Parts: sequence; structure tokens; C-alpha cells
Amino acid sequence: MFNTKTYQKIKKSYKFIFLFVSIGCIVWFFWNIVKFSNILFIFPLSKIIIKGNQNFTTVEDINQIILGIKYSKKFIQHDIITIQTNISKIPWIQKSSIEKKWPDSLIVQILEYIPIGFWNDIYFIDVNGTIFYVPKKRLNNIKNLLKIYAPQNSEKIVLHVLLKIKSILEKEQISLNTIYIGEQFNWDLTIENNLKIRLGRYDKIYRLQRFVTIYPVLLKIAQKENKKMKYIDLRYNSGLSVGYK
Repeated sequence: MFNTKTYQKIKKSYKFIFLFVSIGCIVWFFWNIVKFSNILFIFPLSKIIIKGNQNFTTVEDINQIILGIKYSKKFIQHDIITIQTNISKIPWIQKSSIEKKWPDSLIVQILEYIPIGFWNDIYFIDVNGTIFYVPKKRLNNIKNLLKIYAPQNSEKIVLHVLLKIKSILEKEQISLNTIYIGEQFNWDLTIENNLKIRLGRYDKIYRLQRFVTIYPVLLKIAQKENKKMKYIDLRYNSGLSVGYK
């Protein structure tokens, strides 16, 4: 029979052995993860897979970036970081991630900016007010996009009002084609049938709401008189004026 003291010694020894084995297993586990990670980069790269929205980005864009760097034969992690950095420099890409997949594939995940309008005929603007550039030869997939003309560096201010205007007109199923914003921030809209809506500088949303209320009535009057409206001027404290072609 073991006495209490002997039992305690044996119990303590088992705890030590269990702890030692547990630490060994953990070290072995992480060592194999590191080893496997290194193996991923041993095989040469032979396939590139691009995922994500690709309105503007082509496989050739990514190929050129990869061919443009001097990567090692084993394609180490440093090369992955370099490629990702260069992809992020493409002006229409918001963010990207790259993963080496066993045994010889490179997965490139990209997220492009999604434009809501042309900005001054040169750039695009997205829903967060980010201005970005895309060459004209890449615009085949972009059609019937809103055109916005506004003062320089005004995108954040303009966007706040723009989104409200779009929402109001979309609810009434009225297409918005162009927005002109002058240096004094006077707003003019061009909607369906090339009809110009003059909102002015102040109370733009209130004036637009007046417009959508009276617009169906004005359309009926114009049709009855066989006329086409040229503009509707809402820059009055009360009332409006209508010009005809």
C-alpha cells in the first residue's frame, strides 16, 4: 500500500509528464503549420485566379503586375506582399487580398469601387464620395451613368445632397441624367426628355419635393396643349415658372 506521501509524489510526477507531453504536442503542431506554409511557396506559379467584381480589371492587368516584379523561384511571402501593394495602386481598386493555393495557384481577390456617376467628365464618384479614375477604353460595361459637374474638391458636400435627390426621383420613377453645380453651388438637374430643373442654391430638397408633386399636372397640361417643356424653375419662395420649347 502506498502511503499518502508516496501517492502525492506519483501524482505530481504524472502531472509533470502530462504537461511535458502537452507542450511537446503544441510545439509539434505549430512546427508542422510553419513547415506546411513554407511548402506552399516551393512550387512555381502557373495559374492565376481572380475573384471579386471586375468591371474594369482584367487578367492581363494582374499578369503585368506579377511579371513586373522580380520574384524568387519559390515565390516567397515577400513576393505576395509586393504584388498586393502594386495591385492596390490601381486607381479603381478599393482593396485586394492575395493567397497562394496548393500547389501552384495564386488567388487574387479584388474589390473595385462601384461608381454612381461620372465626375466632371474625367473621374468617377462612388457612394462614399471617393473620386477615382478609369481610362475610357475600359468603360464598355458602364452605361447610362449619371453625369455630375461640380466645383473642385466639393465631392463630400455634393454627395450628401445628391443621394437625397436620387432617392426622391427614383421613388417617383423619374430618371436623373445630369447634375450641374455652379461655383456658387446653384443646382440644376436634367431629367427625362432633357427637361431642366432649376433648384438654385437654397432649400434644394424642399423645392424638389414641390416639383415631384406638381410634375404630373404639368405633364398633362403640356400634352393637352401639345407642348414640350424646356425647363421648370423652382427658385421662388412660392410657385414656379415653366419654359417651353
